[in-house]
Amino acid sequence: ALKGFRRVHLEPGETRTVRLPVTVADLAFYDPGKHRWIAEAGKFEILVGASSSDIRLRATFRLRESLEL
Repeated sequence: ALKGFRRVHLEPGETRTVRLPVTVADLAFYDPGKHRWIAEAGKFEILVGASSSDIRLRATFRLRESLEL
């Protein structure tokens, strides 16, 4: 699911740092049985690219414990 977006124009050879924060709430889903938003512990992957068919960077991170929001 798309959790962040920023359009950045770069000239050929130019680089730039872009920060897109990902919060625990961004990882959560609604559990109708608990009537709450839940972020489950686990491994997540972040993909960065010019489009969904042009991924240029991948990184993983781990949420160490499940959280109820």
